[in-house]
Amino acid sequence: MHAAPTRAAMDAPRAAHGPRWYGLPVATKPRRIVSLAPSTTEVLFALGAGPRVVAVTRYCDYPPEVTALPRLGGVMDLSLEAVVAAKPDLVVAIRSTSSEATFARLGELGLPVLVVPSDTLTDFSPAVSAIAEAIGDIERGREVTRAFDAALTAVRSRAALEKPLRTLILVAERPLVAAGKGSFIDGAVASLGLINVIAQGPFPEVGREEMLKQDPELLLDLTETGVSPVGRARLLRLKDPRLLRLTPRLPQALADLARTVRLP
Repeated sequence: MHAAPTRAAMDAPRAAHGPRWYGLPVATKPRRIVSLAPSTTEVLFALGAGPRVVAVTRYCDYPPEVTALPRLGGVMDLSLEAVVAAKPDLVVAIRSTSSEATFARLGELGLPVLVVPSDTLTDFSPAVSAIAEAIGDIERGREVTRAFDAALTAVRSRAALEKPLRTLILVAERPLVAAGKGSFIDGAVASLGLINVIAQGPFPEVGREEMLKQDPELLLDLTETGVSPVGRARLLRLKDPRLLRLTPRLPQALADLARTVRLP
């Protein structure tokens, strides 16, 4: 399931901001880490901190070993008591206006909470760097960001479509929400030569009339349950949470998407 990560992204402020601490930053290498987003969970494991992650959200599903960890709820119903009970010496989350009060409260209770941006493609490096510094492995963070940049460059050079396609990207269906300008999904698909028809951003609600007016050639459906076709657009349904998370797996997801788009 990937609806919750998308909801968190939709809640994020439009303006780009760097990592932020609620409460005091960690003073020593953390031994018990709580992750409050699927993307931060993936990053923590990519940084080699997986054995120190003690609890996650219900939407965290990668890597497979996280499914055995205690669940603390989701972005809209996070259990403050459960987070405190996990006795973390570091809490990591992505920015979300709906959770800001919760982050602040956890900080007031003495828990170091690191909140990182996940709005645009350029947020990947500062987010990973901040998490790597917090867990005490700056060099591993550099390795992960270098690998991500190299993989993304390779996708851009090899996977770009010969003919740009006017594309509408839907990420939620109740209400209908699109990935607009400024979102990391917009930046990601642009690397393939897909032209996002939604000018608003980063995650605006859209109506059927507006979608028809934009006359997309491709409707990329990343919603949980699926949406109806729109006009003449080719409908491509993909239940691929990798495309909804700013993680090291995103470049490979884009390469796979490029191959799928090319199929008749």
